[in-house]
Amino acid sequence: MHQHILAVVDGSNMTETVIQRAVDEALIKHARLTILRVLETPHYLWHVPNMKKIMAHTKKFVEEEMAEIETMVSGKLPDERLESFVISGNPKRKIISYAQTHETIDLIIAGATGETEEILTGSTATYIINHALCDVLIVR
Repeated sequence: MHQHILAVVDGSNMTETVIQRAVDEALIKHARLTILRVLETPHYLWHVPNMKKIMAHTKKFVEEEMAEIETMVSGKLPDERLESFVISGNPKRKIISYAQTHETIDLIIAGATGETEEILTGSTATYIINHALCDVLIVR
């Protein structure tokens, strides 16, 4: 049985579906739930003037969104079983790295597609499926 679930969100329309499924799974399994959002900025944009300032504002906005999600979820799960994080980097690699670094994570839940994808299964979901060392649940 899964004891620690990692729900991966990206701000897309799938976010609500992923969160709901993750909460349902955490409740059924009495598991811990970690919600993760990875902010991506392509390396070639770091040389654009004021990019660090823009990213700082973007991160603050995303952290506020995550706080709202955490508030919504906290009414359903005990506080000691819920945490959320915003990190920066390549989403595909950061999600896998995060899951492997936190060895207690035994289930990753992610949306089938992301912010810019309208295909059957997005590239990040496919990468997670192919590289995760734990179970993966892709929701639609």
